[in-house]
Amino acid sequence: ETNQPWQPCAVKGPSWCAKFGDRLSVSIINQKLPYVFSDHATGFIINPKLATIFCAFPFDGGSMERWCNLEQPLDECLPGCYDNSKGDVGCDSRGCFPPEQLKQMLRNHVDNHPFKKDCGQGNGCRYNEVILDAFMWKENLPDIIMGVFYPVPGGDRADAERVRAEYTAAFSISPDKVPLLTFDPAKLDAPFVHDAGQQAAMRPAPLSVREGTTGPGVAEV
Repeated sequence: ETNQPWQPCAVKGPSWCAKFGDRLSVSIINQKLPYVFSDHATGFIINPKLATIFCAFPFDGGSMERWCNLEQPLDECLPGCYDNSKGDVGCDSRGCFPPEQLKQMLRNHVDNHPFKKDCGQGNGCRYNEVILDAFMWKENLPDIIMGVFYPVPGGDRADAERVRAEYTAAFSISPDKVPLLTFDPAKLDAPFVHDAGQQAAMRPAPLSVREGTTGPGVAEV
């Protein structure tokens, strides 16, 4: 919750999301898993080389249920992932995967991503949830964000343009370095396309951050 959606919540202050300010939630997408949290929210394309992953879930991990005091060591409480002081036994009891097991997480997700009728987003909630270190995210701004996108159909081009303009202005960078893209999950060979109509060459495959939550991938704002 911030006027700058590329920034994590502040860990101190009156905001409702302050206790979630130590992490961000995003999603990894590919041809077999073209699922994002929102069908309409503006999002960010993230540079995976600059993202520090805490853990990853092959489903919505309910990460807002796991928050840590800043004094707790990470081997006891990993933000968004587990809290051993509450009876967790690391990722083993939470269904998450450590960062070195992303391939296993994605295989698990490919094998099991049913459409959930009770999904609050109304889109089946078939996305995965990857938990990023928010402090390292801030350290790597603005380079961690490779582009801004809006879904088609359903997205808001004007909102995406606004976010992109404010982001590039905040860091005094050329808009050419942060392309505006459309995202069409139905076009699996080229889901991200330059807003002008030219296919975007995004390599490596991107990660997603979700607005209003603890938020690789694709990041929605």
